[in-house]
Amino acid sequence: MKKILIAIVAILLVLNTFELLNTEGRKADEDYHTQIRFSWWGVNKQHIPTNEVIAMFEEDHPGVRVIPEYINEGLHFERLAAQLVAEEESDLIQVNFEWLSSLSEEGDRFYDLYEVESIDLNNWSQESLDKLTVNGKLQGVPISNVSRSFFINKTLYDEAGIEIPRTWEDLMAAGHIFQERLGEDYYALGNIDFYEDLATLTFSYLAQKTGNDIIEDGQIGFTVEELEEGFVFVNDLINNYVIPDVDFDVRRKDYENPNWISGHYGGIYIWNSSIDAYLGNLNPNIDANIVAVPMFELKEEQKHSGILTKYSSIFAISKNSNEPELAGELLNNMYTNEEAVKKIGLARSIPVNEEAKKILKNDGQLEGLEYEAYILAHNNDAQFLDKRFDDYTVNEAYNAVFDDFVKSRGKMSPQDAAEQLYEMVNVALLEAME
Repeated sequence: MKKILIAIVAILLVLNTFELLNTEGRKADEDYHTQIRFSWWGVNKQHIPTNEVIAMFEEDHPGVRVIPEYINEGLHFERLAAQLVAEEESDLIQVNFEWLSSLSEEGDRFYDLYEVESIDLNNWSQESLDKLTVNGKLQGVPISNVSRSFFINKTLYDEAGIEIPRTWEDLMAAGHIFQERLGEDYYALGNIDFYEDLATLTFSYLAQKTGNDIIEDGQIGFTVEELEEGFVFVNDLINNYVIPDVDFDVRRKDYENPNWISGHYGGIYIWNSSIDAYLGNLNPNIDANIVAVPMFELKEEQKHSGILTKYSSIFAISKNSNEPELAGELLNNMYTNEEAVKKIGLARSIPVNEEAKKILKNDGQLEGLEYEAYILAHNNDAQFLDKRFDDYTVNEAYNAVFDDFVKSRGKMSPQDAAEQLYEMVNVALLEAME
């Protein structure tokens, strides 16, 4: 079903795609004998340094023109799907990890990077390359490995007169202390979105309890009984004032949430690469001291850390590229040219590429909360997420059940929610593999 939807979207967007190429691209003139196109998604944090690195590359390669094609993440997928149908995609492309299942499930939509001599693949671990190899063909190289991390407003815990919790039990107790000592509008975590964050947080908790992967052998990795425990855990978070119920705060829990900005929420559970947006929106008058902390632990026997990691996205080369070696050289340049690496910095989070990581460390850029959370995650037994976890259909299935469960205000039982989740996610996983 998803392939059909992608094809429909792609066909509808083909004409618009050519218009985008004409408006975003720059025609090569007589001074440029070769041109390649480079498409990526992001915001100015990514756009500005990437364009500067392109300019440096062009200066070092007389006669070469690199046409940048950048857009926001949501539109990037639609554009790429349309371009692939028309076989008009860019030479070098940023592709989200989870898109590989639908865009190149047989390994035939992107150039096999094992055949590109201009890329020094030794700077990526073989394990990281294996995750992106389909039918023996390397479909891309990973950009960054991000982790779900807790960031805590230590200022609030200091004001409440307690230490930052180490266990889930401590966290539940902290919720009551926040209510008693700080006020009824203070929560031990608080800024956990019911739709975006709560499912992942609960799966992390269940991974600690069971030791299971979230997706195993093409199915959800937990039994109905284990998922029921997960929804009981959600109720515990609400009843112990770790997070608010649906009636306290109907707004989206993210970096723009007023209770986070004003310092009423004690923490967040986000991908470590997103922390700058949350820090930047805090009211400076509250003087918040935000710290990265390890995963909360189970008081009883724990079978896994519960830490979740994934590749944010990858760089791939079009199978239709007329200049795969030049595209590979540009890609390699972004990870081995010292000035290029420094200029991009952490714009796309901490790189998987070891050479780039070494350059950034020597330049003093591997520091701050994003990196501290990265170290906490990678010094532990982290679970690398199956790429289907973020598949649109699968993502919608599990997030919708958690959102409905919380918004039912107790009318949906943990057992009913667990049965619904088990069925919906397994159906979605089958669809994602078709």
